[in-house]
Amino acid sequence: MGPMIASAGAFAAGLMVLASVSPQIAVRDAWSTFKVALLCGALSALLGKLVVAILSVIFLPILLTGPLGVFVLHALFNAILMAAVTRYLDGVRFTSWRALAAVSAALTLLQMIVRANA
Repeated sequence: MGPMIASAGAFAAGLMVLASVSPQIAVRDAWSTFKVALLCGALSALLGKLVVAILSVIFLPILLTGPLGVFVLHALFNAILMAAVTRYLDGVRFTSWRALAAVSAALTLLQMIVRANA
């Protein structure tokens, strides 16, 4: 349970930091960013491993590339999750799909680092 809480916290903190420094993320206020970050972080930590395991069966050739394939699948899951959450919660918008992909990759890397050290 500890690594999942650490992962969710890292995701939330990372999104808050990225939203404050990146011009490609449109933020209405800090509270909206916090809500989106907390929901995305919790869902990513709770469902991330399950969804990546299911996707790894479907996309077996990607998984054969090793840790890079797992990273790509998890980043894809996080990107879809953030797109869905920001669609339903107001206050955070990405200016483009590239911005969403970059933020997703950065947050996935942060989550993996935190999980490895937790």
